[in-house]
Amino acid sequence: MMMKKHLNHHLQLIHAAILSAIAAILQSAGGFVPIVGLLISPFATLPILLITINSFLYGMMSYFTTIVLLMFMQPSELFIFPFTTGLLGLALGVGIKLMKRKISIITLGGLVLFLGILLLIYVIKFPILGPSVSAGMDWRMVLILISFCWLYAYIWVLFTQFLMKRFKFIMR
Repeated sequence: MMMKKHLNHHLQLIHAAILSAIAAILQSAGGFVPIVGLLISPFATLPILLITINSFLYGMMSYFTTIVLLMFMQPSELFIFPFTTGLLGLALGVGIKLMKRKISIITLGGLVLFLGILLLIYVIKFPILGPSVSAGMDWRMVLILISFCWLYAYIWVLFTQFLMKRFKFIMR
């Protein structure tokens, strides 16, 4: 019995490491492959989401490992991943694991993404939405942003449900 539990721990560590590497590569795609990479980089959410559904602990480990990998691969992504892509993966993974209602999962993911983007724009002063968004709080922009975050989380939940139905072997 102890050997099986020990083996399971090692396999989960290996899965977390592989998914961290995949997340770092996907997040870095915007810097390595202009234009097309920007379409690929949002998929860095998926590896974090998948490992978090299986285990919150390994999800957190994968999240932080991806951040460390990004320090070496693409330091310019260090502001984006921890506050948006990776954080959304963690929130949705926890939501899918713990919450029953889809609306609750979407709201959690959208709220966490929204707060991460607000932190980047208004606290850290990182222009994630480009130079056209002012550093001052604009309520119209905030409403647009929260709507976008909720819609984005909704799309991710639908995509995750699709993957989980099609590839049940992933979620063992």
